[in-house]
Amino acid sequence: MVNDLLARYRALGLFPQALIAGATFLAIYTPYLYFVSHLTPLQAVRISLSSSLLFLSVFYLTSVILARKRAKMWTQQTQTAGIVPKKGLRKR
Repeated sequence: MVNDLLARYRALGLFPQALIAGATFLAIYTPYLYFVSHLTPLQAVRISLSSSLLFLSVFYLTSVILARKRAKMWTQQTQTAGIVPKKGLRKR
């Protein structure tokens, strides 16, 4: 069951992954602020919304940067290994 959920999560694009991560952060952090920090419900929601938006943006930007680096490393490895890309993927 967990493997199936992880496989579905990985099949999504970067932005939907970031949205799910941000929503999970929001769902956990709001009750934490309310019960542990003893804030009013409105204060807890405001702080958790701003924090989850920050988390979402950092998660997305980091994922994009890492995806680009992985793609760049993969192309360098295939070029040094002598692997010829398929006909439609060649650079001219």
